[in-house]
Amino acid sequence: MLSRSWQFVLFGLLATVFGMLAGAVPAVLRLEEDFGLGSLFLMRGPREAPADIVVVGLDKRSSDAFGLPNEPAKWPRSLHAELVERLVADGAAVIGFDVLFDSPAAVGGDERFAAALGQAGNVVLAAFVQKTALGASQDGRITLTAEKLVPPVPPLAAGALAVAPFTLPVVPVRVSQFWTFKASAGNVATFPTTVFQAWMLHQSDGWYADLRRSCPEIGASLPATPAGVLAERQI
Repeated sequence: MLSRSWQFVLFGLLATVFGMLAGAVPAVLRLEEDFGLGSLFLMRGPREAPADIVVVGLDKRSSDAFGLPNEPAKWPRSLHAELVERLVADGAAVIGFDVLFDSPAAVGGDERFAAALGQAGNVVLAAFVQKTALGASQDGRITLTAEKLVPPVPPLAAGALAVAPFTLPVVPVRVSQFWTFKASAGNVATFPTTVFQAWMLHQSDGWYADLRRSCPEIGASLPATPAGVLAERQI
């Protein structure tokens, strides 16, 4: 007869094995995501949004107010430049533009926006992950694809602090996951991760020195201070 302590250990091992096996079944994963995740948030209860994060919505109401298309990428680049300058003047540490600027603007527009980006030195721009079909497996069940990053137009990419893709799952419609690094696109840091890294470089507490000491293989190639990383744009 097992003691009570060993019964708990055995139960824990069995529960772990069962959880690992169940987690390998797509239907179980979807069930957990649909109901389990929502239940956890329900038990946690609502929380106040962080006071130091501001979302600037470039939505239909904004485009209607300016008399512009409901596609921010098609707005005059001078308007985006003015937004960056206003946010910098208001003390924004990091600015993330979840807008794809992959097409050239009207004459002078890209140069005006690029100058504002370079002056700010803290703007992360979004890139697009372009997928190209390479073929399919013999049984037709697996489609082979290649992924390529499509950055903003060169003047804007050169003026930005960093450029990163914002990749989300195609399904389900409700977003409850995102990639922190995109292995299939060269293991690049994604947009949320890059913005977070840029924000962390403005924080103190000695974490950067700890990082360089604990990772000597990359520490030697990093600037001596977080300010150096930002100045050299080595996000």
